[in-house]
This record gives sequence, C-alpha cells and structure tokens, in this order.
Amino acid sequence: MSKAFGWFFVFVLGPLVALYQEPGEETPTLAPPSSVVSARARYDATLADAAAAFDKAAAQAHADYLADLELALRAETMAGNLDGAVAVRDEKTRAAAEGPAKLGGDADQTADRAARIAPFVGTWQVRYTSGSIHTYRVSRGGLVQRIDNKRVSDRSSKIELRDGLVIVTVETPRVEHWTLADNRLVVEHFDPGVPQDGFPQFIGLGSKQQ
Repeated sequence: MSKAFGWFFVFVLGPLVALYQEPGEETPTLAPPSSVVSARARYDATLADAAAAFDKAAAQAHADYLADLELALRAETMAGNLDGAVAVRDEKTRAAAEGPAKLGGDADQTADRAARIAPFVGTWQVRYTSGSIHTYRVSRGGLVQRIDNKRVSDRSSKIELRDGLVIVTVETPRVEHWTLADNRLVVEHFDPGVPQDGFPQFIGLGSKQQ
C-alpha cells in the first residue's frame, strides 16, 4: 500500500466505513461516565425545584386573580352595571375552569419525571434471590448510587423512564426494572444478552432504610 493511499484510507474511507451499518442495525450507546451522570442528576433536581416553585407561585397567582374577579363582580353588581357584571362572571368562570398556568415543553417533562421518581427517593436495601444484598441511594434527580460497606461505589447510574418502566443500569450492560408494591421495591435483574421483555435472571426485594 502506498503512503498516499494510506492517508486516503485514514481520512476518507475510514470515516465512511465507520458510519456504514446494515439496515436495522442499532448503533451501540456508550454509557456516560459517573461525572456526567451525577451532573445530569443535579441538573434535573434543580429543574424540578424550579418547576415546583413555579407551580406554587402560579397557584397563588391564580387564587389571587379569582379573588380579584369576585370583588370586581360585587362592585359591578352594586353599581347596577349588569353588562359589566356578566362580563366579569364569564371571565371568572373561564379562569376557574382553566386553572393555574402551566410550564410547557421540557419543564413539563422535568416535572413529570420528578413526580415519577419521587417515590423511589431514599436509601434501599435490596435482597436478591441470588443471595446478594445491595444498598442503593436514590437522589431527587434520579441519581442511583450503590453503597458497599458504608462506602459509595465509584459506579453510579441514573433512573431512566422508558415505555412506562423505571430502568436502572446498575453496571453496564446489566439493567434492572424497578417497581413499587406495598412500599417495597421490587427489582427484576437482567444480565447481558437477556431480552428485557422476558424472564429476569433473578429478583430482588428492597426495603426503605430512610
């Protein structure tokens, strides 16, 4: 192979070969490092706090608006302004039915995610049918950290919400499906190569520590 062709392969053909894949073939997703997972969890927690603060302020503003409309309705009625009273009444009815203002787009998704994660927040001790016992700590942002011998493991994950499931990648590419039943954490553990729509390798049952 000539030197010129070698450079041509490296800079032209190489990237094209890397980009080519068979139809239907999925590109493997690289697991982000723990630093990225932690940063994203803090970001989600901050957004969740902001969304909660907005909802609280919006609810108070809505209540104040309805109270102001009630005062306006009384004033128009006492003044004998029937048309004005009807207009105020209609606006009050519309505003009451509409409810407080809501955040849109990503903020709504963040608030929904926070609400679904909230029941899992805390520290859980999980006993598996394999005989293993692990302790997990879940933050408000969905960060999942495994605690071994009272020390936080270097490996951390983040709760994913996918197709109605709560999915945790405990150790790439091992994944778990988490659900809650009677205040207990039910864990389905899937090893690599096992379809996640089939039977799990083993089951875990967790109790909340705090």
